[in-house]
Amino acid sequence: MNLVVCGDENCPGPTPSSVDVGLAEMLDLLGLTQLVGSPTRDNNLLDVLASTSSTLITNVAVDDAGLISDHRIVTANVTIRSPKPTIAYTWRQLWKVDPSTFESAIHQSELFTSPAVGTDDYAKQLVRVVSQQLDVMAPLRHGLHRPPKPITKWLSPETVAAKCVRRRLERKWRSTGSQQDRQAYRHACRMANKLIQSSRQQFFQTKLSSCAHQSSAKRWRTVNELLHADTTDRTKTDENTSLCRSFSDYFVSKINDLKSSITAKLSAIPNPQFFQILPNLALFSETFLRSAPLRSTEFSHPIQLKLLPLTVSHPPLLRLVLIFSLNSS
Repeated sequence: MNLVVCGDENCPGPTPSSVDVGLAEMLDLLGLTQLVGSPTRDNNLLDVLASTSSTLITNVAVDDAGLISDHRIVTANVTIRSPKPTIAYTWRQLWKVDPSTFESAIHQSELFTSPAVGTDDYAKQLVRVVSQQLDVMAPLRHGLHRPPKPITKWLSPETVAAKCVRRRLERKWRSTGSQQDRQAYRHACRMANKLIQSSRQQFFQTKLSSCAHQSSAKRWRTVNELLHADTTDRTKTDENTSLCRSFSDYFVSKINDLKSSITAKLSAIPNPQFFQILPNLALFSETFLRSAPLRSTEFSHPIQLKLLPLTVSHPPLLRLVLIFSLNSS
């Protein structure tokens, strides 16, 4: 099983390219390898991207994303198994077709009133007329299903039928909730599992017996197929790589655009009143704070009460008051 652990752990290490020693030991104990090797906030490595497989995550990089935040973005390529394409199919509910009605419609069609002369023309006419009547009585339906798995190719016809019965009884039990239907479903589960095990054993025996007198290379190839040892990664395509890069470039450019937009809007908003009141308030705060008693019990609370109305509407001024408080104490 391949595991991936990621997140902002806030456990900086002794160097800018390492995490906390305890965290590193825990990751190593779990068989995880930390893949981020550069600082992700200021000069500290806080973000963790660890995996049990070195081939599962590649091209790990740290991007400042235009310095819109004090945290940097960690990007990487994650290799996953691509889902198999679905198979489209069409079908008709032929059991709903009334044979008498269908026969009467065919007799009244052009197949009997004005049949084609040539053999090929009559065959085409037959297909067209029958399809038209079926479209009325049993319209064509469309569906999708997954392709069969390689491990299901060795199932015997009896096993496939048992699995269908099991699935049908499961749907019936889930719709009714009856205890009797549940017992029938559980009995079908036991029968299907027994047939699946039997089919698997029979398939393995047949494959191994067929290569018993062949060369060692063919025997090893057969055993390798039975053990499912094919780990070829079919997801590393140019199309998938281009798609991942386009996603990454989109989000990075989006953040850069947001930063530029915010900077432009802030620079275009003048606030002369704030800059006029700031020096006067700073002078007043400094004079007031320096004239206050120096004992902490008589110093902090009166200052907070008297300056609170002035600083509550201007958060930057509150920082200024705190600076003067520290300098006075």
